[in-house]
Amino acid sequence: MARMVSRAQQREGVGTGMKVSETAIFIVLALLIVFGARWYFFIYRKSPGYALGQYISAMETGNVVAQYDLIDAKDKQSLFPTKKDYEKEKQVRGYTERISNISLAEPVLNAKNPDIVTVDATVSLKGVFASKNLMDTAAVSSVTDKYTLERDKEGAWKVALDRSPMTNLLKNEANAPSTSFE
Repeated sequence: MARMVSRAQQREGVGTGMKVSETAIFIVLALLIVFGARWYFFIYRKSPGYALGQYISAMETGNVVAQYDLIDAKDKQSLFPTKKDYEKEKQVRGYTERISNISLAEPVLNAKNPDIVTVDATVSLKGVFASKNLMDTAAVSSVTDKYTLERDKEGAWKVALDRSPMTNLLKNEANAPSTSFE
């Protein structure tokens, strides 16, 4: 009789076919993504540096509403009761499209009150004077100012303009809102 040659049947197992080491790597990556998202949304976005960066970015874009929302309630009561009062300030729209870089130092807590911090901000400005061409990249100057931020009742950080002397930034001649920036 003839001999029958047959192959041994191979059954595929139930599962993904991944090895244990591959599964461990995917679990570690998933945990890193979850912890990174948690840090970004629940820690970093509630930090004073983030709030100050948002305020200076709103200065760059000329967004009055965002700037007014980020200033302290005490400033709103005493200095700027309405947004129209705040719009008269030099920094509101005078630096639109002129800020090229923002560098923030680590926030320094107030020893007496942990709800108050100071942050040194170095801002690079294009076109130091209003008559300069804003596209001229050689005309960039950097100024450093100290900002004071205070935590409000909800726990959000707000810029306290009355305690933040922006002397260096305001020494630079800001473009008037009606300027063509040429």
